[in-house]
Amino acid sequence: MRSEDASVTHALPPKQPGEYRIAHLSDLHLCAAKTPISMRIKRLVYHSRPEGLDLLASLLDDLAAAEVDHVIITGDLTESAALPEYEDAATLLAPLCQSDMLSVIPGNHDVCYARRQRPAAHTTRVPRKLWRFTEYFGQALPDAYPPDMAIEKTCIFPFVKFVGDDKIALIGVDTTSRVPRRALPLNALGTMGKRQFRDLQRILTSPALREKTKVVLMHHHLLLLPVNHLGDSIRGMRKSRRLLELFYSARVDLVLHGHKHHPFCWHSHTFKRHDLAIICAGPPNATWMDATRIEDTLVYNVYSFKDASIQIHYRECGYRPRQNVRAIRHGG
Repeated sequence: MRSEDASVTHALPPKQPGEYRIAHLSDLHLCAAKTPISMRIKRLVYHSRPEGLDLLASLLDDLAAAEVDHVIITGDLTESAALPEYEDAATLLAPLCQSDMLSVIPGNHDVCYARRQRPAAHTTRVPRKLWRFTEYFGQALPDAYPPDMAIEKTCIFPFVKFVGDDKIALIGVDTTSRVPRRALPLNALGTMGKRQFRDLQRILTSPALREKTKVVLMHHHLLLLPVNHLGDSIRGMRKSRRLLELFYSARVDLVLHGHKHHPFCWHSHTFKRHDLAIICAGPPNATWMDATRIEDTLVYNVYSFKDASIQIHYRECGYRPRQNVRAIRHGG
């Protein structure tokens, strides 16, 4: 299965035998405290509406209707990495929080603003910034690489999962590894340390991945197109060229990311003798994406893998406000 066989459709047909579906969400920015000021800032700066937990609950309802097999969230699940935000997100995602159903990677909002984080297990394998992230979503992060790879895992990222009858390899990386916590706006800039880059090289060149569809998950964007505003130039991925060179040489099929609140799909069309698709999933509730859109409509991506083809579906669903999940969790 290669990315040159990918096609884009807007309608999601009934699921076929042998089809494997992956949903791609990003930049949910679940916010525990919503004040008029924070809501206004979120509309102006992040170009999305702060519905929070009701938004995620509506998406999870639609994921079941879309017969999705695996859910990917490419960072910024929370707004400020606050403890109530993680608790509420974990409550809603609890039915999916296992390695074969959910893949979550951190975004800058999930780590950079957290204070007084509580230690998690295996702290020698987990950077301090990710203690809270791994405490709530560690079950979705594999502790070891698949046995076929014969590579020892020394840190929580990057991770590798084989899904879809082991035909698809999901490779998750942490692009917040060297981001300063409070130095705005530099904490929006993506980085990857030397150790993680070396591990990623070993993973992508492993013979065990040679015949698999390789999908890389990251938060920060590699490309600046389309340019949404000038701030994109200081919010992307540092040294992205070496990553692109690695992805081409290792024949990666898909790169899925978020961070840039402007959804787009870029297809290389045989550049360097290999087709590579890079897909950004913007916030499901982006307000500026389409002036003709209905206000209470959410959008996310569904990738359909079957035989030698990948189909990309833009899925729309309704937003349905409901009782706050925090009240549900506490029996209110």
